[in-house]
Amino acid sequence: MYVKCDKLISINPQQFFENKEIYLEGAQKVVSLRSRARVISVEELSGEVKLNYRLTITAVYLTSAEALDFKEESYDLTTTLKNHLLTPQSNVLAEVNVIGVEYVGQSNVKVRVYLEASGKFILACGYKNVEAEGGLIVKQSAQKVECVKPFSTAEIVVENNVEPKEFISDIISTDTDITIKSVSTATDICEISGEAQTYLTYVSGNELCSTIITTPFERELLSEGITDMDQAYLKAIANTINVTLNEEDGAQSLMLEIVMDVSGYTIRNEEAIFITDCYSKDSELKVKLAHAELTENICRTVSMQKFSGSVSLDDGPEGKSIVCLGTPFVSATNVSISDGINVEGVISVELVYRSEQNTLERLLAEVPYKFNFKGDFDCSGDLCAKVVVKEISGRMRYGYVELMGEACVELNGTKIKEVKFVEDVEVVAPREVNDAVISVYLVGESETLFDVAKALASTEEELIELNPEINLPIKKGDKILMYRPL
Repeated sequence: MYVKCDKLISINPQQFFENKEIYLEGAQKVVSLRSRARVISVEELSGEVKLNYRLTITAVYLTSAEALDFKEESYDLTTTLKNHLLTPQSNVLAEVNVIGVEYVGQSNVKVRVYLEASGKFILACGYKNVEAEGGLIVKQSAQKVECVKPFSTAEIVVENNVEPKEFISDIISTDTDITIKSVSTATDICEISGEAQTYLTYVSGNELCSTIITTPFERELLSEGITDMDQAYLKAIANTINVTLNEEDGAQSLMLEIVMDVSGYTIRNEEAIFITDCYSKDSELKVKLAHAELTENICRTVSMQKFSGSVSLDDGPEGKSIVCLGTPFVSATNVSISDGINVEGVISVELVYRSEQNTLERLLAEVPYKFNFKGDFDCSGDLCAKVVVKEISGRMRYGYVELMGEACVELNGTKIKEVKFVEDVEVVAPREVNDAVISVYLVGESETLFDVAKALASTEEELIELNPEINLPIKKGDKILMYRPL
């Protein structure tokens, strides 16, 4: 008897960097340099998965005429994640995120982008139980197992029409983070709701500016075979971001169109029967036991958390006002269990500020955070968190910068349960029969009626028939009588 079950396995994150060089013609000073990455495709192999991703670098600089200009370059690159359990049929869901950017130079700018690749995949597995045949008397245990399937990627389009705070001369860059806040399932339908946070950097006059545009969305996605018994774990990635600047009668409006890919997994809990013990009334058996490690994705929490911190300007010029905030990124995320679950790491953001001397200066600000989730969490296996910054703002304060904001924290974890089961049996000899007409068995600690029947070479049904006064479940000290014919 074969018990099929699946596991959702996390691949250990891989941190690496890419070195690139950008030529900025006529640049006198780089005032902003940022980067973003997006996975284009994956190639699943035995023991590894290749991630084909696109890295985009945007530089904003001042020309000799003190005018703002910018340049954006993209590179198609490949990195690899390794796990010995990976196969060409693993259905990997992966992402590559920027976790830091450094650069040197003015017109020939050398850039180092720090990245982190991570992912999950489905591990199809199962366990072979002994067959209950040939006079074998078995003890069964019903256990919950998970059936994991990939969610077919769905493309959705969301739109938002906003009025800019000031006149926009030119749009420099856009970047979008998407959070799926809730997921519900019904027959062949998956309902999702969430928000897209678009970080827009633009020029107003000759001033560098930024804003965050929040676009909420709700959608029904068709997914054949899904039911209300399934749990869906989905993520959304912005595939294309189109920004159209319209102007009419001197007034401007921004039309934002985000094409996003929604993908992930569905998990269905099913009941499986494991044979945990067995015996024969007629034969002595050699029993081979094995261990099944069952996982249950029970720990999923989505919570909004506030953060704040301050960053010194160090040797940089004294600041007067913040001009522009870039797209924040999260690095060094760590999850631990102590008085609940703790999620900690670093939120980094590039900010451009105007100094007291009226020059534009760049600062990469890093703010550590620690979020605590109270409660009893029985999910110590494969515990991980994803943190997405939803709001961020800052202000200059006497030689340092104060940053504050709100982040959406998605926490996932699994409960791991080990089950012993009978994998195989071997008949080694005929069973010796007790020739006593009457046997009295004194029940020991934690023994069940199955254990007593096994010891007496009987069956549970036979013992109940011979002991009609017995109360079930039996307990320590009970006496069980066994009668045998002469």
